[in-house]
Amino acid sequence: MSRWFVSNSRHSAALGRMLCFPFAGGGPSLFRPWMTNPPAEIAVDSLHLPGREGRMQEAPYRRMGPLADEVARAIVDSGRPPDVFFGYSMGAILAFEVSRRLRDTRMVPRLVIVGACRAPHLPRKAGWSRTYDRTDAELIAELRELEGTPEDVLVNEEVMRVVLPRIRADLEVIETYEYKSDEPLECPVVTLAGADDPRASPEDLRAWAHQTTGELHSHVLPGRHFFLLESWEDILERILPHLIQCSPSGCLPQGVTKV
Repeated sequence: MSRWFVSNSRHSAALGRMLCFPFAGGGPSLFRPWMTNPPAEIAVDSLHLPGREGRMQEAPYRRMGPLADEVARAIVDSGRPPDVFFGYSMGAILAFEVSRRLRDTRMVPRLVIVGACRAPHLPRKAGWSRTYDRTDAELIAELRELEGTPEDVLVNEEVMRVVLPRIRADLEVIETYEYKSDEPLECPVVTLAGADDPRASPEDLRAWAHQTTGELHSHVLPGRHFFLLESWEDILERILPHLIQCSPSGCLPQGVTKV
């Protein structure tokens, strides 16, 4: 298995495979709730980016283009095309850009799921300012406001010395990203929005309809930007019918209906 992926090998006989793209600063452990207890029908793998967990000694990427190029190359080289991409926040844009790069291969995903991320063609919101080059104190205050990092981590200086550089690098990736118009994806897109997300509203998520010629399925869940951390089971319940429908067999287990 490539160093770019962490896989749950126990589910090699699953109907389909979902590759998860983490939010800024996240690693494979973020998706442990799904990887250790996935639905029987779907294998769940995680993208393993440089600069975190088992790849801590590697320099993180700071630009979206080269990162998306490398991930797409790793997928092609793996010979194991995922059926579904699941991208959250920064990971949603990365999943989108990787999907674009796979158009001319036989490894383009059958479904793209994006959460907590505005459609890439939307202009930045009024008053937006970059965060990756702020002081440590300012960046920690921003993380505290987003409510995605436990307070005991934020006040731990030793931990933050390790965590902040990779968060800065990922924020630089997404905050310097420039969308380039191209043909839309052909696969269906599923969007997941937090009802009270200050960064990506449900309307911002519905704008992903412009990025696909396939169907768009929109879901709104309770919570703010990091609703993922509170809603693992709820999200899985929402997306499972889409996963099964887009699996290679398209076979539906008893009790699961098409959407």
